[in-house]
Amino acid sequence: GNNVTIWSSNQIGDCSVISDHCWITSNVCLAGNVVVKEFCFIGINAAISNDVVIAEENFIGANALITKSTRPNEVYLVSQTPKAPLPSDKFVRMLHGSI
Repeated sequence: GNNVTIWSSNQIGDCSVISDHCWITSNVCLAGNVVVKEFCFIGINAAISNDVVIAEENFIGANALITKSTRPNEVYLVSQTPKAPLPSDKFVRMLHGSI
């Protein structure tokens, strides 16, 4: 996709697609046939299983394991993480390139 940032040491499987305006941080594993839709952020050490669709405007936290397709505009964190606030308006504007 356009305007995509991919940090170091990632594994991106065959036939995976990363759409526009996404951030993929370090040590992320996208298995085969993963689709990452627009305006997503995937945190350090996250792993996405085969045939999963990461919906638009998702925030996938560090160390998360995603085994099923996600819903749009959601935040996904590991279960040991205390409940976190939704991303700030500033973060969402940054993803949309309006900062």
